Amino acid sequence: MINDLRILSILILAFITPYLLIKSILEKEKKYIILTCLCNMTLFNLILDFL
Repeated sequence: MINDLRILSILILAFITPYLLIKSILEKEKKYIILTCLCNMTLFNLILDFL
């Protein structure tokens, strides 16, 4: 059950992160850059925990 939730959260973050990255490049606002960094760190930690 926990692995299923981790896989689901990895997939959700994998789809959200590129969107935030493109939005931060186009709009050049700091809030999107910070959100992208947080999503990347969370995604990286989830993948490391999963392995």
